[in-house]
Amino acid sequence: MSCIAAPSGALNIDVIELPAGTLLHQLFSANYPAGGFHPGTGAGLGGLARPTRFAPIMRTPPPGPVPYLYAGGTLQCAIFETIFHDLDFRATNPSLRLTPFNDKAHCELSFHRPLRLARLHGTGLKRIRAERVDLIESLPPCYGATACWAQAIYDQDPHIDGLVWRSRRLDDQDSYVLFGDRVTNSDYTGRAASGPILSDSKFRALVFQEALMVDILLLP
Repeated sequence: MSCIAAPSGALNIDVIELPAGTLLHQLFSANYPAGGFHPGTGAGLGGLARPTRFAPIMRTPPPGPVPYLYAGGTLQCAIFETIFHDLDFRATNPSLRLTPFNDKAHCELSFHRPLRLARLHGTGLKRIRAERVDLIESLPPCYGATACWAQAIYDQDPHIDGLVWRSRRLDDQDSYVLFGDRVTNSDYTGRAASGPILSDSKFRALVFQEALMVDILLLP
């Protein structure tokens, strides 16, 4: 598998503004606070979290991983990018066990100030000389490579709060990652909009409805 090469030199970043008052959607583990950032640490190599498309990335100083938060522009997007993230939609009869996601709950994030985001879709990708197939549609073995681009953007502009791109799963909707050392607790309010899937029948029914829409069989 060939992964995207790390960027070389300065990037021509297209920075857009997410207006104050915008509502984003997060699926979070109900064992943790709604709207919380992942610390970037874990049981992986060097004590870092398992790689995701645009994390972990590092800061200096102080040394250590940058906390991060993934969200969707809609709840539907958040469901597809979290629960259906690894599903093979090309299968004849795709199915998914819901049990590993039973602790997931829905959080609404409302922002009190505008956010400056690097746009990684449309001309935003062309400006940094990257292609969607390499940066957005690549699979987990390439996450170390794609995270290098998030690192380069983070390092180049200290005023960028995160990234926005067209969701890999729903390419008509926006996905986001926010940098937790630049977006602070005072910048937003996180409100738990559901209980965990296991115990919230309304939220569980909504997830089943999304699966039914695209002919996915959800198993216990």
